[in-house]
Amino acid sequence: MTGWQDALDRRHSERLVWARWAVSRWDLFPVERRPRPLVLAGQRAFVERGFRTGQAKLAYLEGRTEFAVPVPDAVVRELPFPRELGPRRIDAWPLLIRSAVRAETEFVTDRGRRRLPAWRLEAADALGPIWVLDPDVDPAEWLPPEPPLTPRPDLTPPLADPGARGVLASDGITLTIDQLGGPPEYERYARGEAIESPQAVTVVPIGVDVGPPGARRAIGYVHQITVRLTEPLGARVYVDLHGNAGCVSGARG
Repeated sequence: MTGWQDALDRRHSERLVWARWAVSRWDLFPVERRPRPLVLAGQRAFVERGFRTGQAKLAYLEGRTEFAVPVPDAVVRELPFPRELGPRRIDAWPLLIRSAVRAETEFVTDRGRRRLPAWRLEAADALGPIWVLDPDVDPAEWLPPEPPLTPRPDLTPPLADPGARGVLASDGITLTIDQLGGPPEYERYARGEAIESPQAVTVVPIGVDVGPPGARRAIGYVHQITVRLTEPLGARVYVDLHGNAGCVSGARG
């Protein structure tokens, strides 16, 4: 066994710990509720096309937003919050929201993209609208408790996880995810391990070292991994190793 394989095995052991914790985050998810609660796999607020200037972008990201029209507090709370960044620069003008209306747009949910009620905010320095999910969306969004009921593992967190996206086959059991790893000439992921609960599912990749010893290029490569669940995904939530909901195309419920 090479040193690289030892590293893969250690990473796998740590990911198993994170996977069990990630699934446990969703232990309170009401999987039997109908209609099924809304589960977002993306942002509740996003900028559609960016900003006209770098100053406007910074104002938004730093929470320096002002409103010329009434906006519900629950909507404002979804925007970046103000941060203390030292003395204000003379040219650090706030981003002024001049229009706020109820509309609809697409959000990423754990069951794919879906049109949902939203607030459309417009600013002169934005190239397109700023969208915020309507706080009164029906069915309501469901989120795991924060802070988590079970403390996060005392281990290095996994890297950003492209495994948060998956494809479910028509049998409802065969799940294929993308996993970030080394180039295929160094390591391969022919299989994975599904960690399941009555409320949630995640996948831990099993890596095999196939490369030569010695130094290697630090290049990320997306591997596809297919697992078979012990029972259909159904209304359960697919989550990444950080305990965040992922988007599974082909899933129902």
